[in-house]
Amino acid sequence: MKSVLSVLVFCFSVSSLAQMQLGQPTYGGNGCPQGTASVSLSDDSKTMSVLFDQFSSEAGSTTGRRVDRASCNLRIPVKVAPGYSVSIIHSDYRGFVAVPGQGAYATFNSEFFFAGQGRAPKTTKKFVGPMSDSYVISNDVVAQAWSPCGQDVILSVNTSATSMSNAAMQQTMMVVDSLDLSAQDLGLIYSFGFRRCQ
Repeated sequence: MKSVLSVLVFCFSVSSLAQMQLGQPTYGGNGCPQGTASVSLSDDSKTMSVLFDQFSSEAGSTTGRRVDRASCNLRIPVKVAPGYSVSIIHSDYRGFVAVPGQGAYATFNSEFFFAGQGRAPKTTKKFVGPMSDSYVISNDVVAQAWSPCGQDVILSVNTSATSMSNAAMQQTMMVVDSLDLSAQDLGLIYSFGFRRCQ
């Protein structure tokens, strides 16, 4: 696993026409100790990437645990331009999972919502072995929740990865992984929609 990220937040230069800007995130959980996560926004303000350095669960004889769960809860301030509302319309989760089979499994859970706007449906995926492979979980958000018109909001992202070994305590592992970094760095990608409002 690569070294801890030395920069917590990246600063961005966005034009006055950009519909959205990100503030400094806060986060906590055993999947994202302080200093191990960063957030970036694409130039067109439509895609946000959340990158982690230490977000994995591992169960089995090596760890001595039958079950292991890693979680991370992020709170990201979002500055919305006057006359716009923002909504998450698509999410991609990329990672690696190793499940030996014979009763072992791994489970991924995530939810995201704007504080005060109600919770979006959860994304859940269960992996049953035998398997050892990378994965992509794509989710088109059907029930979109729009932020209040022209108001700054807090985006909450709660994510967990659980590994459950079998009776033989064979190694079971789950990692949320970003393809544009090294194979053991973690990431989430969210796509945003915008609309005019009054």
